[in-house]
Amino acid sequence: MKRILIVEDHYALRRLFSRFLTREKCQVELAANDQDANEIIQSNEFEIAFIDVELGKGPDGFQLAKRFRLLRPDMRIIMMSARSEYGSRAVSEFDGFMLKPFTLDEISFHVFR
Repeated sequence: MKRILIVEDHYALRRLFSRFLTREKCQVELAANDQDANEIIQSNEFEIAFIDVELGKGPDGFQLAKRFRLLRPDMRIIMMSARSEYGSRAVSEFDGFMLKPFTLDEISFHVFR
């Protein structure tokens, strides 16, 4: 069973991830902001983290992803944003990028490849 962390400030998108990945037999943890995500990652191991670039107040998703990379160097990190200009940075620094809106097939590609 794959363990996946979703860091996304929009409730509806967190819910979509959770419902879809749970149905696909994954164990999913959800975080609405960087503070929640930091608490979760301190005591849990994940294979993949999907992180929104723009999380509202506080550090952006890239800063959070860099901290995660130090804590969990083997965890794959997929960045997400509605702004395509983040794509090349996400791909060069991390393991992938998903441009919002994305499909369930795109989520599956990153989880089950």
